[in-house]
Amino acid sequence: MLPKGGNGCHHAAWQGDAAHGCVFAELERGIIRERVMAGLERAKAQGVTLGRPKVARKVENAIRTTRLARGEGILKVAKGLGVGVSTVQRIKAEGAARL
Repeated sequence: MLPKGGNGCHHAAWQGDAAHGCVFAELERGIIRERVMAGLERAKAQGVTLGRPKVARKVENAIRTTRLARGEGILKVAKGLGVGVSTVQRIKAEGAARL
């Protein structure tokens, strides 16, 4: 039975239940993490490439040699080649670092 007034969360029995809940939540989180890491290791062992797909070398060269060299803007280049703006920014920065 809950004490009068309030929601009963400050009652000693409820505090014990909350502590047990936290312990079980941490245990469950650890189990999930282990399963995820094991799955990633298994995928790597099978030769699966993880992460975001790379932009084709042909597209990178088009960005470097034609579009940016002509002075086109980053947004226009990205839209014209169907790549993200950050991809064009990265390639432009790499080109500037080489100079």
